[in-house]
Amino acid sequence: MSVRLKYAGDKDISAGRSGGASIFALPGPVSFPPAGTILETLTAQTYPISEGGGYVTYNSTQYANQNADVYRKADGVGGNYLDWANAFNVVYSSAQFTTYSSNSADIIINGTNYGAGCSYYGDVYHDGAGGYTEVGTGGSCYSSGSSITSDSNAGSNSISTPVGTFTYESWTGNDYFHDGLGGYYSTYQGYTSQPDGAFIGTDSTGGSNQTEVPSGSGNSYTYSTWSSIDYYFQLSGYTYTYTYQGVVSANYGDYITNYSGTDYYWDGNGGYYS
Repeated sequence: MSVRLKYAGDKDISAGRSGGASIFALPGPVSFPPAGTILETLTAQTYPISEGGGYVTYNSTQYANQNADVYRKADGVGGNYLDWANAFNVVYSSAQFTTYSSNSADIIINGTNYGAGCSYYGDVYHDGAGGYTEVGTGGSCYSSGSSITSDSNAGSNSISTPVGTFTYESWTGNDYFHDGLGGYYSTYQGYTSQPDGAFIGTDSTGGSNQTEVPSGSGNSYTYSTWSSIDYYFQLSGYTYTYTYQGVVSANYGDYITNYSGTDYYWDGNGGYYS
């Protein structure tokens, strides 16, 4: 082992003497910017709700809806913070803040829920005035005419007439289809109907029409009779019409009677003249 001897001019690494400064130097005091010093200005930052910024509520959730400029300031101890208490240039946002999806009303037939006929989706934007607007970006509906279900619920429609009840349409069941707009429509199964003018029936009791001649005399005279009445279906208004059968009517000029010296005659319309 060799040993190096100390020569004149060598540095004393322990005492910092003998020909030079010590190689160990203690650090001086650390200096930070004073508290409140503006480090930078951030522009168009989302103004946090927790810091007093405005918000809009969408589907029960609050979304910040304002932007502002804010200073980043020194805290005096080497850190920094955003000075939201003195935010400025506060404006409402017009940016997108969430998305949405929605469905049309559920289709319920005979108590069974067949779900929605249409589904939609899109983006939700701040409207620049504190509110929001939904902008659809897509969606679809079941095509018109696509089948949903069927049933066997028979039915009919009828009218009452002097010769009884007349059924003008009937069906054995129903088929249900999507209408392409989120709803549905139905058609009849086994459908039958009666045409306009269909014969309903005949009232064969017969009858007559009479007129008091002259008026106030207390004497009535028959000017027409019929043997029966035929009834027919009238599609317009879903009602009925009728015609008299075996009609016999007085003609114009037919003699009626002499009352208090005056002769009276039928006028052909159920009235009379003298």
